[in-house]
Amino acid sequence: MLWCSNPAYIHIMSVDVGWKDKFNSPRYEYPPAIWIHLFGINLIWYWDIKRDGYTDDYWEQALWYLYYYRNISYGRLDSPDIEKAKKSWPWTDVRTNESTWNDNYLIK
Repeated sequence: MLWCSNPAYIHIMSVDVGWKDKFNSPRYEYPPAIWIHLFGINLIWYWDIKRDGYTDDYWEQALWYLYYYRNISYGRLDSPDIEKAKKSWPWTDVRTNESTWNDNYLIK
């Protein structure tokens, strides 16, 4: 990140979703954002998605779909398939032992 001590400074940048890999699955850290540093004032707009639960759920499922289940299929993925990603989702509810995948996050 670029910081400057001069208050007469303008800088606009975008930040992608922050995440890390832990136990071979994604862990959400922070949402994507646009930062504007304008004459010593910081303005930040970020995308926080909360549907039926936590922000973590949405972003971790999106990251799983985009990056992780491809490795499960050994990189031989002809086209993205949401059903394959859903079946390979590793997390389950401790009480019910059912998958925590949430179809409400899908854009239809």
